[in-house]
Amino acid sequence: MTADSDRVVVGRVATVTTTKGPGQAVWSNVTFAITDALKGPVTKTLNIMVRGDAPAAWKTANRERMRFLVTANRRAIRDTECREGASCTSEYLRTPFALRSGRWGDGDVLKLDGSAQAFTISHDVIGKRAELIAKVKATAGSTATAAFQLDLPLDSPAGKALYGGSAVFLYVPIDAALEQQAIQWLASTDARRRDQGVEALAHFRSKANIERLEKRLLDPATHDITDGTKPAVRRYFVRKRAHDVLRAWGVPHTTPPIETIEQKP
Repeated sequence: MTADSDRVVVGRVATVTTTKGPGQAVWSNVTFAITDALKGPVTKTLNIMVRGDAPAAWKTANRERMRFLVTANRRAIRDTECREGASCTSEYLRTPFALRSGRWGDGDVLKLDGSAQAFTISHDVIGKRAELIAKVKATAGSTATAAFQLDLPLDSPAGKALYGGSAVFLYVPIDAALEQQAIQWLASTDARRRDQGVEALAHFRSKANIERLEKRLLDPATHDITDGTKPAVRRYFVRKRAHDVLRAWGVPHTTPPIETIEQKP
């Protein structure tokens, strides 16, 4: 959320002006009184345009929130209704910024009263005001332009908090923090973490990382693949991923044993 935002601010709603836009849609011009600018220049106030009248309730509640913002033009480009032909681009452009649109709509707002839950690349859950602000400030310098899908261990704090009966994924910035985390995963005793470390490291070609992946060509982790009545295949899955990455990088190497046929007794 932080890496993908143009501005991240902490503050309260100062004023809200509601108007009717194209198609009789309701639009709210919101002014925030900023108490902390976590990403972007420091200003006392900031204006955004929001589709709908929800900001009126934000002002009534008068609670401090952390909000993730993008330029108005970026929001208009991402807005599904704008792309489908509605005349909403001009409405967003009435202010410099708009709420970042996350996977579930305008939900990129964090409470700072201790009730929020945010999830980190290291599988942790944080929610205290000081923790949230420190994490955002530490991430504000990220230059990531894309995200990596992180398969959360279900026994981790974040995995337990988010588990709903199936796999749990986080989307994290592809940047230096991910590279350092991937290197740590390679040293894990958990084969799934090593596999994910290889997958993440595919985004960071370097001499040192080539050497790291070459060592994974001897990784002992396996799983069995069955297909009906055919003999089971034992696959060295971490080796295979390391082999695939090195091949994609054009690095000459000896292909290790990757699959063996399991003989029935």
